[in-house]
Amino acid sequence: MVETERPCDPAAAADAMRAFRGDYAGLGLPSAPAHPILVHDDPFRPQPRLDRDAEGGMATSVGRLRAEPALRNGLKYVALSHNTRMGAAHGAVLVAEHLCHAGLL
Repeated sequence: MVETERPCDPAAAADAMRAFRGDYAGLGLPSAPAHPILVHDDPFRPQPRLDRDAEGGMATSVGRLRAEPALRNGLKYVALSHNTRMGAAHGAVLVAEHLCHAGLL
């Protein structure tokens, strides 16, 4: 669950997530996903077996996005990512690629 500063309907939140490309967009980093956040409209997604390897395991799949009435401007959703790939294996490679690109390595 998240609470936004201003009212935000689920469709607008989904559009913002779909538009997000990350700070490394356009840098040409081989490990960077083209779409770091994938939003599913299917009410039964994301599912680990179907979505954990999205973008080579480097994307977060989001689904079941809806308003949360318990919060003033609340939204709730399910997020799924491949922690081993994104957090350890490919994540470390992506950081190294970024450091090389920035001239720090």
